[in-house]
Amino acid sequence: MRVKLRVATTATGRHFKGNGLPDHATGHFPVHRGTPAYKYYAEIPAHGYPNAAAIPIKP
Repeated sequence: MRVKLRVATTATGRHFKGNGLPDHATGHFPVHRGTPAYKYYAEIPAHGYPNAAAIPIKP
């Protein structure tokens, strides 16, 4: 089965629609403070936010 993904961008966000793939575990978002990955995550520049950790991610 192929991965299917559609991305729509609006003035206020991005909307992703897919077929549920991949079928394996992925990372946890947002990355939680105190985890080994947080240092790197918090340093990523993010347009309109102080860093990637400040971006609100919701299902």
